[in-house]
Amino acid sequence: MDSRDIYKVEYSKSVAKYVEKQNPEFKERFEKVVSNLACNPFNNDGELSGCKDLYKKRFGKFRLLFNIHNNILTITLVKVDSRGQVYKNL
Repeated sequence: MDSRDIYKVEYSKSVAKYVEKQNPEFKERFEKVVSNLACNPFNNDGELSGCKDLYKKRFGKFRLLFNIHNNILTITLVKVDSRGQVYKNL
């Protein structure tokens, strides 16, 4: 894999719906985090305990959960929510 490879980012319906409802400041921060992940998905806060192949990224009081598919250079955003809510119903 070349360091210039950029991963394609796919949004789950729940992530798209959550982001759509947020204020412009949140959307700007979220897009910056997603852009950084697309360039380097391994710059994250680690794998989620008890969930194989599910990673987390913190930004402010929010958490983003995602999968990395190296064979097709794709990141799937699974869930985004506040720290207290994001881990419920996994």
